[in-house]
Amino acid sequence: MNPIHLTQLWAITRYEMLMHWRRRGLSITMLTALAVLVVTILISRSQVDMQMVENHQEAATLFVILITWSPCIVLGLLLPLSLCDAIPLDRYYHVDDLLGSVPLAQSIYLTGKLLGGIVAGWLALLIAMFISAIFWRLIIGAYDLGVYAELWLVGAGMLVVLNGGLGILAAVGQSTQRRAIGFTLLSGLAFIYLLSLDKSGTLLEYFGLFRPHIISFPSLDDNTIDLITEQTVVAFALGLIELFVIWLAALGWLKWRDHRA
Repeated sequence: MNPIHLTQLWAITRYEMLMHWRRRGLSITMLTALAVLVVTILISRSQVDMQMVENHQEAATLFVILITWSPCIVLGLLLPLSLCDAIPLDRYYHVDDLLGSVPLAQSIYLTGKLLGGIVAGWLALLIAMFISAIFWRLIIGAYDLGVYAELWLVGAGMLVVLNGGLGILAAVGQSTQRRAIGFTLLSGLAFIYLLSLDKSGTLLEYFGLFRPHIISFPSLDDNTIDLITEQTVVAFALGLIELFVIWLAALGWLKWRDHRA
């Protein structure tokens, strides 16, 4: 790639990451995930023998993973709504007119927007993981931090890439933040409905926003917590293909809009 293109890509990625953190959507999503974690913990503590959990590291780890699974799902599902205004706000504030005055390829612009949103989502994930890890340590004691990090960085991390990326690309044709959120929500629901028409459920499992094979409900296998499986890798690969197809469609729309103008 041309060094100038790399410089442009880095500038747009960095700018987009900073802009997402200056807006409220990403912070609200992160706080919502943490709130779900706290509520789930409070409910679970009254239903589980905490003395048994606190005295056995394996039991403590399983308990931590089972409870943390819910906020990871919440983070992955809310990210499309919190990131979807990336391109519409450029149109609303006429930033795209400014960018049109410089030699910037639409592919660089779109990729920078995508990467900036994903990086911002990953930062939110890391902050939520760090805060919740300390919280768990204080209330339950020792547990396997490696497995805990795997749930966040691999499971939830994949959701950030796929669902966050789809949220950014899906609203590329919208002109305001409100329309972007509404369109992303409605199109997501419509997409899930269309996939559900497949009676086998395969399309919904691999291409729907819930993605059960990527962040599956934890299970014990030979006294070890099994989070990442072969299906996880396949589901993520198919999700990347899905994201690339949507990226091509979004790029085609941007080029058609510029040609029409």
